[in-house]
Amino acid sequence: MADWEAVQASLVAHNQDHLLKFLPELDEGRKAELYADIRGVDFARLGRYFAKARQSLSNCQEKKDELLKPLDSSIYGSTARDTAHSTRWADTGLRVISENKVAVLLLAGGQGTRLGVNYPKGMYDVDLPSGKTLYQLQAERIVKLQSLAASQSDDKDVTIPW
Repeated sequence: MADWEAVQASLVAHNQDHLLKFLPELDEGRKAELYADIRGVDFARLGRYFAKARQSLSNCQEKKDELLKPLDSSIYGSTARDTAHSTRWADTGLRVISENKVAVLLLAGGQGTRLGVNYPKGMYDVDLPSGKTLYQLQAERIVKLQSLAASQSDDKDVTIPW
């Protein structure tokens, strides 16, 4: 019990005592897990990091505000209302793809442990009628873009690395 009292005192000292809010509802096994988890955290160190981050944020707030300005309308647009620009952008995109100047970086969001699998989420079967994974769908889109770009250029060897 003395150990729990020391943990509680440490949590109170670091304004983290809310972590014990549901302690009375836990069985002994869960209490032991919680105790081990809490004992593994250096709250003093975290507090220093948090204070440093807050201080850094307050120090640079004025500087950021001074640098923030509205974007010039020449560098953004909407494809919803401007088919001429959409067509030009699509043509430009296919041209640079055909020149092998485009690559794809596919960020998949990490492991699927919350889904109950030990492989990337992009490989998870999401029960599509086709049975395809998210990775496969993206790969097919990339292959289609390569094909479209190749059909609009003389060079038939178009590759989008990914």
